[in-house]
Amino acid sequence: MVKQHFQTEIRAAKKKVWATMLNKDTYEKWTKAFSPNSTFAGDWSEGSTMRFWDSGLGGGTKALLERVKPFELVRLRHVAMIATDGSEDVESPEARRWVGALEQYRFSESKGVTRLFVNIEAHEHYSAMFADGWDKALKLLKELCEANR
Repeated sequence: MVKQHFQTEIRAAKKKVWATMLNKDTYEKWTKAFSPNSTFAGDWSEGSTMRFWDSGLGGGTKALLERVKPFELVRLRHVAMIATDGSEDVESPEARRWVGALEQYRFSESKGVTRLFVNIEAHEHYSAMFADGWDKALKLLKELCEANR
């Protein structure tokens, strides 16, 4: 597994950043950086599973929310890939590289500015995708949060 770290500063309260990052309507806007029709199913509660996919492409991933501390931390571990027919894959070579990947989002606020830290642990095969995607995604998220302040 390769560890990658990304961060941004957003001129907004961390509750707003949290909501913008995780509410479905705004989630679908900033995650376009990864896939044009990104969406999810689930409720972001600790111990639950989430399904992330691209409705246009059909495939995606299933993740377990290992730790959720509202407005401070989200840590999820990918446990399966989702095939276009909706079935879960943990056995294919691609799934074996993906399963176990970890994403963590940490929020810290000072004087009306939120620092968002994103930590990724994933197979090196995905390093370029995460580097490119998170760079673009954090810019989109920042724009969404800072609009209508």
